[in-house]
Amino acid sequence: MVTVSSINHRQGSLRFDDLNGERGYAPMAFYNQSKFANAVFGAELHRRLSATASPVRSVLAHPATPRPASR
Repeated sequence: MVTVSSINHRQGSLRFDDLNGERGYAPMAFYNQSKFANAVFGAELHRRLSATASPVRSVLAHPATPRPASR
């Protein structure tokens, strides 16, 4: 199971008191929050699968910006 996250998850947190942004919305803050939520989900899924000795694994992926090929 692959969950796509981002390095930005490090700047995120879950604002349970305002998940929909009704008290204020900052696009980057909510992007960070969504990537943090993805990371939490992936880590918890990995923990649960491992606890049951499941052969399925949960991994997080960061879609890095591609670099141009060296010339």
